[in-house]
Amino acid sequence: MIVPSQYSPTIDSDSITSESDISPSEFDSSKSYPTPEKGQGPPSYDDATDGRRSVPAPSPSVDTRPRVNYICIKERNSSVRGEWSIDPRIKVPASLLAELDKGEERVNLRLHSQNGSVSGVVRLVSDQPTKSFLHASSQNGSVTMKVLPRGNNSFKLQMGSQNGRLLVQIPSDFEGPVTFTFGHGSFTFSEAVERRLAHYNRADRRGKAFIGSWETSGYADIGDDEEAWNGDELELSAQNGSVRVEFAEEPTVVRVDSESGGGPFSFMRRFMGSS
Repeated sequence: MIVPSQYSPTIDSDSITSESDISPSEFDSSKSYPTPEKGQGPPSYDDATDGRRSVPAPSPSVDTRPRVNYICIKERNSSVRGEWSIDPRIKVPASLLAELDKGEERVNLRLHSQNGSVSGVVRLVSDQPTKSFLHASSQNGSVTMKVLPRGNNSFKLQMGSQNGRLLVQIPSDFEGPVTFTFGHGSFTFSEAVERRLAHYNRADRRGKAFIGSWETSGYADIGDDEEAWNGDELELSAQNGSVRVEFAEEPTVVRVDSESGGGPFSFMRRFMGSS
């Protein structure tokens, strides 16, 4: 910073005393002078006087949600959103179970909206290795599901939308087959997922892939008996909307559309995945 001359202090060169001009007699040994404590030094550059202070990182939040099973939520003209901690080993009284529609199977979590979006975050919290069956769908709306990193628990996730996009975020240790169909839209894997693809085929807007190793996972040993597979599975179907598969731990680019999952006013936004 340049200081104008009218504000510059006048310094008398005769009044400047060098260190060699100080007489030892001027130092009073009877006085006590403060000394810095051991290990104490000048403030570091990081503690500069710009008003900033270091703030400790917040401790991770603890999930206090109860463990649940056989959750079924269906809406006609509104969205379905929430987070659930699924434990398939929990026994639910028959009187509390939802009635099944014709041809419907009971699953550990079922989310559906007729005219609205569906968005869910799932934690698989069983203390023992188990497989959870999850279903999320919408007739006229987007569907987004995120399965957080889990222990020894596997899952089968079925997602579908007639008029809307699908976005699924799976744990990075997912290992299993992915079956997909799509109509008027695109199907994409994130780059991180693509690096773990052991197999991928696609024709006439349908296909199948395998994430991970089918050899070490034991998938190659089941032959044609798909029901014998106890590992992870994805089944995805979208008639009028895009389909994307990502890892839950990676940053993601999400397409923000109207409730129907398309339209000229759609745009892109960047965000970090959260629990």
